[in-house]
Amino acid sequence: MPEWPIGTALKAVAGRDVSRGFESRPSATPSPAFPLTPKWELFRARWELCRARWELCRARWEPQRTASVPPMSRNAPIEIVAEMVANVLSVPVEVGGQAELGDTVVWLESMKMEIPVITESAGIVREVRVAAGDVVQEGAILLVLDPA
Repeated sequence: MPEWPIGTALKAVAGRDVSRGFESRPSATPSPAFPLTPKWELFRARWELCRARWELCRARWEPQRTASVPPMSRNAPIEIVAEMVANVLSVPVEVGGQAELGDTVVWLESMKMEIPVITESAGIVREVRVAAGDVVQEGAILLVLDPA
């Protein structure tokens, strides 16, 4: 487990090593840093410390997260999924039909609101997995498009 760059972050911001509780001056004897440091400097130093910790964690986890995402093929089928739990009101498209960019392919109803599901790319409807009256969960596949 790597050590957190506490002293480094605080020194870089405030010019003082506050992690030990003393102000570091080359030619002076150590004295308490808190009475000599304005409050805003301490807040900024704490903020920089939190940011440094966050950057360290992000750098450690970022390669793992991006490495697991497979590259998308141009000919891969497009799955349109439900973004929330909802009832299916209607499906205005049929298998084999053409869906253009921005077309409404499914109407959902959730919490008394009608929500259109709109395509983000054009394609031919390969498969419709829901019908009017069905209840779908978040992430459920509504239909599959072949890219045009």
